[in-house]
Amino acid sequence: MDKVKCENGHFFDRDKFTHCPIKDCGAPMAFRVQTDLSPWQPPAPVPVPDPEPVPPGPARPVRNDWIFDDDPVPEPVPEPVPEPVPEISSLPVGWLIGLTGMYHGQTFLLSEGQTRIGPSAEHEISLSEDGSFSADPFAILTYTPDTRKTYIQTCSNERAVWLNDEPFLSQTELRAYDKLQIGPELFLFLPLCGARFAWEDYQRQK
Repeated sequence: MDKVKCENGHFFDRDKFTHCPIKDCGAPMAFRVQTDLSPWQPPAPVPVPDPEPVPPGPARPVRNDWIFDDDPVPEPVPEPVPEPVPEISSLPVGWLIGLTGMYHGQTFLLSEGQTRIGPSAEHEISLSEDGSFSADPFAILTYTPDTRKTYIQTCSNERAVWLNDEPFLSQTELRAYDKLQIGPELFLFLPLCGARFAWEDYQRQK
């Protein structure tokens, strides 16, 4: 069978007809129709070579299920430590203020208990700039919470201590605006604690 197609699109066997046998057509053959088509076959797959194995690199640190780069892990920031609350002995109870000489205008804090005045750096009020080399204090000021008063006593014969332009030998109570003469230096005493105020009247916050 030689199957062909006419100009009007009709199929017929050319071995039997020279023109299209369809009624009222009679058109000649337009082209041959291929009847021996083989079924479609997919193309053969192209083989792909296996990739070369990559050597493993160094292990990276793992933290919190996340992989970080090789940057160093920052150290934890320490929590701020609260400043300690000062003890009751470090609370101010008064001041000595320099009036003349090299200590003019300087303020020295007086605390509860004893405050030593002398040439050593270990003394609470150090007068080391006057050239003295004695380790003994010149005088000691003592505040007692029970009486709410401040007292002074001399401790060394190297430096004369005068109170309001007068010498004294025994322990003597200091009053507001008393003047202390220690060698060539003159100081003014100003109390904070006394009959009208004391730290014992106020509770500390814990």
